[in-house]
Amino acid sequence: MQEMMLKPNDIKSIEPGPRQLTFDFEEKVRAETDDLVMSCFSEQISAHGQVFLAPLVSHIKEKHHLRVTDILQSVFWFAGELKIHFRSDGIPVTPYQARKLLLDFPDKPVELVANKQVEAPIFRDLVLFYQQLMNKENVNFQNDQYEFALSLLSDLKTWESDLTSFEAMSREAFYPGRQKIRHHLQFLKQILIRQDSYSLICRCYDQKGSIAEMAGDINILSRFYTQQGIQIGRASSFCFKPVRRKVVLLLLRAVSRAFDDPTMMTRCLPRVMAV
Repeated sequence: MQEMMLKPNDIKSIEPGPRQLTFDFEEKVRAETDDLVMSCFSEQISAHGQVFLAPLVSHIKEKHHLRVTDILQSVFWFAGELKIHFRSDGIPVTPYQARKLLLDFPDKPVELVANKQVEAPIFRDLVLFYQQLMNKENVNFQNDQYEFALSLLSDLKTWESDLTSFEAMSREAFYPGRQKIRHHLQFLKQILIRQDSYSLICRCYDQKGSIAEMAGDINILSRFYTQQGIQIGRASSFCFKPVRRKVVLLLLRAVSRAFDDPTMMTRCLPRVMAV
């Protein structure tokens, strides 16, 4: 999404208070603009999890050829009606405060957040699960579902990046875990289909068991590919004598098959490296 600088005159034209009274013919045009703005906002937050005001305005302007002032006004009226919220530096701000920030600090990013909350018991249960799983017991999310979702999303994307790297390495002959890696990548793809805070929290809550299993497998894969990868590369190089190289490759095949049971990986690996 291409970013643009919001002009001071456009910001000054914003009315951060309640909607103004309009004639019927004006209301129809305004309703159409509102629908387009909210549709684009929902699409972007679902796809990316985060939406910033200036890039969103640029995207809507380019896609629907609306005036910047009309887009901004719709956004601020949505905020006034509590359909969305403004945030700056992780702190919620009112429409009046957001307008002042945009005027006083034009380069400061202002974030937009959807106003849809998960039920408190579900949220608390998932936070506890996440803190224990990721060793983040000391992180206090202060009932902020949006900040929690961003942290959760960041870790899931890190897992996705790591698994993608492991998948590329697993294409090398006899590197183990390819099926597990592909399975978890497909699972993450489903989890990350919608990245807004509400959808992400609900989906992860429903899949806690699978996420815990994936975390254990990723831990094993990470140790193998980061700590043993170099040694395995040396073990399978052509500098070995033919007989010794044949033994090593047979053992590597056993490791690859054994990864269907992750606990076997750690049992087989020392024997491979001792050859």
